[in-house]
Amino acid sequence: KWSWFVGLAVERFERWCKALTAQDELDFADQQLPPVDVIMVWHAYLLNPARYSEDSLRNKHIKILASMGNWFRDLERTCYTIYWPPSDARVQNWLQKTHLPYDPFESVMILTEREIICPKCLKKVDVRLVNPTGSGYLQHEFTTTCPGCRLKITKEKLSFHKLVKDLVGSSDVLAGTLHTPYNIDNSKRAKAIKSRILEMRPPAFRKGDAKTEQEWAVDIQEKMNYSMQKIQSVMGQRMRVYGGQLYVYDKIFSLDLVGAVLRQGSFVNKMHKLGWTNPDFFSSSEDEAALKHCIARYHAFLDLMSSSPAGFFVPTLDIDLVWHTHQLMARKYSRHCLKYVGRFVDHDDKVAENRLANAFDITCRAWKDRFRIAYTYCGCPLPGDTIGQKLSRLV
Repeated sequence: KWSWFVGLAVERFERWCKALTAQDELDFADQQLPPVDVIMVWHAYLLNPARYSEDSLRNKHIKILASMGNWFRDLERTCYTIYWPPSDARVQNWLQKTHLPYDPFESVMILTEREIICPKCLKKVDVRLVNPTGSGYLQHEFTTTCPGCRLKITKEKLSFHKLVKDLVGSSDVLAGTLHTPYNIDNSKRAKAIKSRILEMRPPAFRKGDAKTEQEWAVDIQEKMNYSMQKIQSVMGQRMRVYGGQLYVYDKIFSLDLVGAVLRQGSFVNKMHKLGWTNPDFFSSSEDEAALKHCIARYHAFLDLMSSSPAGFFVPTLDIDLVWHTHQLMARKYSRHCLKYVGRFVDHDDKVAENRLANAFDITCRAWKDRFRIAYTYCGCPLPGDTIGQKLSRLV
């Protein structure tokens, strides 16, 4: 299944992220670029810019990853496609870091387990990614029993443990509290939110007699019975607003990357049907003008968002393509948003269809009011063989 392959790709991506060092930032891209399945996951991560930006501040591994964002500019230069073999240096660097084959299909036979930490006794436990009973780590009904303390471990308990570790860690802040639209590193706010939660009554999160942060975390887990629902009822609105939904598993990311990759499949399929994924589709100067038109419309889209901070606008496919490209330059994207829009603009791909439809109608009207032109063109076939010829009929 595709979702299973994506799950393995996320495992490989996390293993690679954890092995990155500051020195890797200085190496040439053609020596360090990971396999195409890992780049696919990284790409989906970047298309959730608020999560990516905040994670790079909260997690040392993602901080190093974020420093290597310029690698995406080198993909074409290094001929990195599925039709060109990777350099020997690239394969060796990957193997040294991950101890996995470079080829994702070869990796399937080797990457069969994952090491997790028991939330209760903190012992390392090796679990199967997939098993015949459907209780593997990558399967919906994941469950295993710790051989040490006999705790029944589930995804919820792993997620709960991750949340509690951030709650009691002296140097940690909760996901979703550090990054805001007007301040991407609001540590004062994040610390204040965490302090208010720890000081809540009833004193469910007080340190009490715990001597270490680990003992404190285990104490909270026992009081809450490892239940996300129970801790949400105690934390109330703070939990819902400040990142409770960002603790969905035990990985180092505050985002379900399997879901993120799967959601991108719809956009990629639309691009493929339009022919835009063909390397030669925009090869002529006439056709390249279509891309420049997309960029101009994206600039106008940013202007529209700048004019209405409370508005929720929906991009067309051409605008979304440029928006995606902009997000691949994560640091520049942050700077440009703050400079030209006045706030950080997140890219949410989890919006319900009915809300999207209503928001698209609003976007069409707002665009027409601001720019005095239609947001979209009618669906009638246009004369011309290439996209450049078709565009010339419209502009």
